[in-house]
Amino acid sequence: MSIFERLFKVGQAEAHAAMDKLEDPVKMLDQYVRDLKRELAESVNLLAEAKGLTKVTVENYETKKRLVADWEAKATVLVEKATRGELIEAEADRLATEALARRDGILQNEIPSLERDAQAQQERVKQLEGRIEEFRREIQKSESEIVTLKSRAKTAAAGEKISKKLAGLDSSGTLSRIAEMRRRVQEQEARAEAYIEIAGKSTSLESEIQKALGPSTATSSSNSLAALKAKLKTKAGATPTS
Repeated sequence: MSIFERLFKVGQAEAHAAMDKLEDPVKMLDQYVRDLKRELAESVNLLAEAKGLTKVTVENYETKKRLVADWEAKATVLVEKATRGELIEAEADRLATEALARRDGILQNEIPSLERDAQAQQERVKQLEGRIEEFRREIQKSESEIVTLKSRAKTAAAGEKISKKLAGLDSSGTLSRIAEMRRRVQEQEARAEAYIEIAGKSTSLESEIQKALGPSTATSSSNSLAALKAKLKTKAGATPTS
């Protein structure tokens, strides 16, 4: 198991342990995302190191390949010079053999291991890049879920608060007091209706009595006024002149 994979497993275990201990699901996800981001940053650093090592290995491999070609080219030039008579053949053969030995030494002892190392490191870099991409997708998914869960948590908390208030609404006698007020208002309304009914009956009774008695008091007053005027007129007529 690679260092990255071990970190990933440890991070998962820590995140799960934190989620088990915390009570608030939103806080749990927040902590989980923070852990993922921390591990992502560490993994990116590991990837950078791996890429650096890979680059060095590949450069060494390319350098050795150029050396192989260079020693072979030198051996070829020596043989050609001997052919043209520019060098003693025995000396040219000795030097060309030495150049080819250097070439073969690099081909047999250095090139294969460098090639294997370069391929292995390139594969490791590819795996790390895949893991990091998984981390990023998981972080994006979790952050999206956090937004939704925060909204749901607020709604649930508000609903729970309202439910608790409704459940304990009459614990302080609120509903009982409202019922008592309703009863008193109904009694007042009934009394008011009774008084209105009594007042109506009283008015009807007075009208009935007045009708039985005959002319109203206003008519009797008019008759008295007429009698008073007649009396005054008579008295004025009886007064002696001087």
